[in-house]
Amino acid sequence: MLCCCVVVLLCDLFVCFFVCFVREFFQALTMNEYSFINDDKPLLPLYWLAIRLTSVNAYIYEFLDKLFKKIYTKKERMWKMLLKSRKESENLLLYRSLFLRMSLCEKDVSHYQRLEKGYAGELLFDQYVSSLTNEFLLLNDVLLDFGNNLFQMDSLAIFQESVLLFEIKNFEGDFIVRGDRWYTLSDKEIKNPLEQLQRSESLLRRFLQEHGCMLPIEPFLVFVNPEFTLYQAPMKTPIIYPTQIQRLLRTLANKPTKTTHLHEKMANKLLTHHLSTSPIIRKPDYSYEILQKGIYCSHCYTFFKEATETRLVCSCGTIESIDDAIVRSVHEFMLLFPDRLVTTNGIYEWCGGVVKSRRLIRRVLLQNFKRYGNKRSTYFSGS
Repeated sequence: MLCCCVVVLLCDLFVCFFVCFVREFFQALTMNEYSFINDDKPLLPLYWLAIRLTSVNAYIYEFLDKLFKKIYTKKERMWKMLLKSRKESENLLLYRSLFLRMSLCEKDVSHYQRLEKGYAGELLFDQYVSSLTNEFLLLNDVLLDFGNNLFQMDSLAIFQESVLLFEIKNFEGDFIVRGDRWYTLSDKEIKNPLEQLQRSESLLRRFLQEHGCMLPIEPFLVFVNPEFTLYQAPMKTPIIYPTQIQRLLRTLANKPTKTTHLHEKMANKLLTHHLSTSPIIRKPDYSYEILQKGIYCSHCYTFFKEATETRLVCSCGTIESIDDAIVRSVHEFMLLFPDRLVTTNGIYEWCGGVVKSRRLIRRVLLQNFKRYGNKRSTYFSGS
């Protein structure tokens, strides 16, 4: 009799965890960047289903309830909070590729360095925000066109009673404000970031009002670099200095955070109108012939000398699978030369001889891209 009870108990536990595994597996298959907007709290039914399929006593019921809540609460909160992740812009990827593969003029080098520094500052801000545990909706790098006015928002946080707009700057060094103009200490004028923030705030407010949202907007100009100093700044401005970031985080942690489907509907509206590609991308002059061919390390940006059949190993210690490296190179090729056909021979040449096998490149193309044409006229596309 005891043996039968043990068997029944083990079977119940097996069914419970099997259901969890299957649910999580199919959730992973169907998950995309915005899926949880239409699938609110996807994990909550998971452990309740598992519990209800278990016919054990109340102690096991309570144990499983606490177990699954502990496992999934953090993941559920992150899915609830981050609606749009941050990634490198096409402009940054293009300039980085050209910087590594050719000699740019001083003006283009400066522009590229500003792009890299700006992105690094945004990632630093993301680290700060990731420490928050309260519930709100977060969107990064939202690009909108409202009334033929293009504007980009570094970060947008939707709380219960307000929308927070963040303009993030990674300025380094000493700056001074004279009236409405900003200068370096060497007296070089720069764009006024407060005016940029005010423009984005005005356009965002009009966009939200047009779509029925009347939540107030709280703008913030956040300087994340600890080496930044600003002289003669007006007192009543939405500027957050590096020494004030922790205070800002404490303020955000205490904000009312009961978001509803109306908040999610507003976020979904922003994502629907988000432009994945900027219609205005400044490009230097370049051609296929002058660019250095090869695959560079995604960490230190030095070019690989050779590869095995399965991976690339850089002197900096970075290891990348050969399949991932080829896919990365194809996307880079497509970004730089959108009018060129992606072919096996073309990518073999673009990789600069690092990948020795055309058959390997063809296999990766077949597995990761859509094929068009037949035999010698075969080419590939990302869509």
